[in-house]
Amino acid sequence: LFLSPAALASLPAPDKPTSKEAPDKGKLETRMDALNGARLLASMHVAATHLSRHKPPAVPAAYVLQWGFTWVPWFFMLSGYILAYSRYAKPPGAVRRDETVWSFIIARAAAIYPLYLFSVGLAFVFAWAQGSIHNVAPAALASQLFLAQSWLPTQTEHGLQAHCWFISAIIPFWMLHSRMVELTSRMDVRRLLSLMAAIAVVPWVISTAPTMVFGASPEWFSGHNWMATKGWRDIIVVMLKFHPLCYVHIYYFGVLLAALYVRLVIAGTIPWVIRNGAVLAYAGLALVFVFPEFRPPQPLLFCRIGGLAPLQGLLLLGLSYGNDPVAKALKHPVVVSFGKYSYCVYI
Repeated sequence: LFLSPAALASLPAPDKPTSKEAPDKGKLETRMDALNGARLLASMHVAATHLSRHKPPAVPAAYVLQWGFTWVPWFFMLSGYILAYSRYAKPPGAVRRDETVWSFIIARAAAIYPLYLFSVGLAFVFAWAQGSIHNVAPAALASQLFLAQSWLPTQTEHGLQAHCWFISAIIPFWMLHSRMVELTSRMDVRRLLSLMAAIAVVPWVISTAPTMVFGASPEWFSGHNWMATKGWRDIIVVMLKFHPLCYVHIYYFGVLLAALYVRLVIAGTIPWVIRNGAVLAYAGLALVFVFPEFRPPQPLLFCRIGGLAPLQGLLLLGLSYGNDPVAKALKHPVVVSFGKYSYCVYI
């Protein structure tokens, strides 16, 4: 993002590196341990935000805990980034050509579905014991078991473990992943940057258009009540919050980031802003999370659909390079060990 036109023109494509120091010669890292630590911090922020919304709050309802939801789109971005990077970083001969879309999905679902299913069962037991099981709609529970809740706006907020909707949403992204990687591998760097810029604009358009174009109230999104699905506004809000179609651009943003990073590494052209990306990104995010003066417009919608993608994308790049103080701290073996439990913390 900070390269001259001449530098951009000299960057090779990830599938056809021109340098002798190609990915299979060891120049691309196969482990990105700092990402584990960052994923743990994000999961803890999300969990703390949910706990702060309990009545009474299980943790102090501090201003910073209003922003845990912003990491959910980052998890989509992270998934696209890691899976695409692992493909680009492999030598051509190491790429499985016999892997089908379904085997790709099943391999990843098998790693996350058992714990998710256990958590739903445990929540069912607690709801039964507390006498609140009547609040759980059978249709919503069925949609959860089959990972369809994010596709059904009338059910998404009515089941158990509603915060696990992202598992339902990410499945179709895995279905499209191979095609995304294939298309991205053919793009030059200018096209990559253009698409990333276009994706970064999407949240601004979606969050401001209803008010500026259609004259909707500024509170049209935040005014939605949990589990309300009586009017068209509620359905639209639920879809914007949970529907996979509202997050596919963020997943693809991660795929584009991976392609860009691989090209930069192969070319040996890592800008200063990426070398210090973790420090800069966390500093920028801290401004938003801590100081109300930096609160973006329509934050609940804007940040949910990727408004913070530039900063969160920079965070991925900085953690991947792993050389600034924050990235080094997150690569500490103790942090990495705890980071392996980030999914469990979230669930």
